[in-house]
Order: sequence, then structure tokens, then C-alpha cells
Amino acid sequence: SSLARPLGSVLLGWVGDTWGRTVTLNIAIWGMAASTVLSGCLVPGAPGATAMLLALRVVSGISAGGEAAGVNTYMSEVGGAEKDETLVAAVGVNNISGALAFFLANIISLAVHQLPRTQLLAWGWRIPFLLAAPVGLASVLLRRRMVETDDF
Repeated sequence: SSLARPLGSVLLGWVGDTWGRTVTLNIAIWGMAASTVLSGCLVPGAPGATAMLLALRVVSGISAGGEAAGVNTYMSEVGGAEKDETLVAAVGVNNISGALAFFLANIISLAVHQLPRTQLLAWGWRIPFLLAAPVGLASVLLRRRMVETDDF
């Protein structure tokens, strides 16, 4: 996943320059949400499950790389010179929300690891992936309201 992030920045950066920032950010959020939820739906040991997991991780990495580059570009274009303070605040909120999401993911992971080993291996490992569904859906719905930047 991490190795695909630079590719995502370049690839989705090109998409943003060609078709718009909102297109890029919507592709990125869909990619992250869908790949995470689908990872929780995989059947371990099924034919092709390992290849599918690898493909989902690559999609996740490309999406995360495109998100990181795209959201910073979008915020700088929306902010403009007259809104420098707003832009700085938005970047700060973005960083804090990422740290909060990481913290909550760790709490969920710790809770899941309290399950007995047989339950954890049978179905418990899916919980964090499937909990991404409502968060991903909310993110996708919020992104639909984004307006394209004037600079584009």
C-alpha cells in the first residue's frame, strides 16, 4: 500500500489537472472506502484471495496518495491569498482529524484483539474493515457537495 502512494499522487494528480480536483478527490475517497470494506469481505484460503488482497492494497495506496496530494492542492486553490488563515486552519484540522482517525482505529484494533483466538481468526479480523463502511459512506456523501476550484 505504501509503495503505491507515490504512484497515486502522480496518477491522480494528472486526473486532477485534466478533469478537476473534485473528480480526483471523489475517486480517492471511493477507492479508499471500497478497498477497505472489500478487504473485510475476502474469504481467506479461497482461490485468488491473496492476489485480490494485494490488488485491494494497491488500490488503497493509490487512493491515499492521490488524496494526500489532491486535498492539499484543493485547499490551496480554494483558500487563495485573501484566505491564508482559513487555509492554515484547514490544514491543521485535516492533520488533527487524521490523528483522531488513527487513534480510533487503534482502539478498535485493541478491542478486536480481546476476542478469543478462534473467534478472531474466524470472523473478528473483519470488524475493523467493515466498520469503515459507514465512515466511507459518510465521506462519499460529503464529497458530493464539493465545488470545483476557480483555478481549475
